[in-house]
Amino acid sequence: MNWQKTSKWMSRTIVTISASTPVLDAWQLMEQSRFRSLPVIDSAGKYIGMLAYSPNYLALQNEENVLDSWQFILALTEATAGDHVCTTSPTITLNTPVVEAAALMKSTGHDALPVVENGTLVGMLSLENTFQMAVQQKRPTDQLVD
Repeated sequence: MNWQKTSKWMSRTIVTISASTPVLDAWQLMEQSRFRSLPVIDSAGKYIGMLAYSPNYLALQNEENVLDSWQFILALTEATAGDHVCTTSPTITLNTPVVEAAALMKSTGHDALPVVENGTLVGMLSLENTFQMAVQQKRPTDQLVD
């Protein structure tokens, strides 16, 4: 079977943040852009991981550390994307078949996956990209008939 590769369907225009980006700025960007997460890159432009939109995460950390209100506010304003990046988020490559990537999204609950080659982020494959592929691959003979 001829599996479509990620390289054909991924988005090449990527919104990223640096590890030094204040986490509050990153979350504001996510809110404005309607992203649930953003890829984080280091100062050399290499992919580090994903930062999720999760203001409640810091609140939960505060409960564990029992910081007073002022300490918590200070910690929140000083936090960077690099402090809270998830380095174990799944990634795919340019040659990953889209059907495998879609299965990975389903099993992990992610709505997009970073496409990484040699440590460099080269694209993102989203559920929307996989839907576009499915729609374009559908032939009229595949449609259901009443």
